[in-house]
Amino acid sequence: MSEDIASALAYQIKREIAERYFGARKSIEDRTEEVNRNVDYLLSFYERRLVPDLVRIYSILIKKAAIDSFLEIIGWEGDPPYYDEYVVESKTIRARLIKDMEERGWTAFRRYYYRLLDSYDQLFYDLKHYHAKRDELMDEAAELEEEITAFCREFDISEIMSFLNSLDSPDISAGIPTDIINRQEMNLEACLAVKKQPDLSAILPYVPDIPDADAVMSRLKEIAESAFETR
Repeated sequence: MSEDIASALAYQIKREIAERYFGARKSIEDRTEEVNRNVDYLLSFYERRLVPDLVRIYSILIKKAAIDSFLEIIGWEGDPPYYDEYVVESKTIRARLIKDMEERGWTAFRRYYYRLLDSYDQLFYDLKHYHAKRDELMDEAAELEEEITAFCREFDISEIMSFLNSLDSPDISAGIPTDIINRQEMNLEACLAVKKQPDLSAILPYVPDIPDADAVMSRLKEIAESAFETR
């Protein structure tokens, strides 16, 4: 009778530990999937929107000196990201990049200038969206990392396995080589372990904030005048 009671108690303890462990683990897995989906979305947004926004401006300015001046205005240090001379000077690619833009202005220069200004506005608003989503995602990832740390602290696999083994009858493993038991436990621990999340700051491209068009309009016009004369 006492052995039956002990077995029943051991079973109940194991069940409660398993329910708590896998319940907490499921929560982490669900949040991890959500973070990964958001990372995929943001990387896609970067490639689909921000890169074309930059290349569109390059293709309007054309000249490397004008592009460098533009990047200096918006505080983008280093070489022009995604700059390619062939792409920038290709009339076919330029036509494709600006085909959906509204033509404004009575003169050729005004149309050119407004095209640059509208392209800048598009880059500004897309960057605003990217920054907001990136910050939100970084906060979400930080909370997930805290949850994983707390989970690993509460559910130490080695301690749990040792405790569960202590509940079993010593006769169960009699005659089984110790190295096989240890290897099985190590494999189980590896399967149950929760992986740490990657550093999103290294995955999601960092893009600096840029001023709105009103703050740099006069300087954009100067660049447009110089680029229009030399294109």
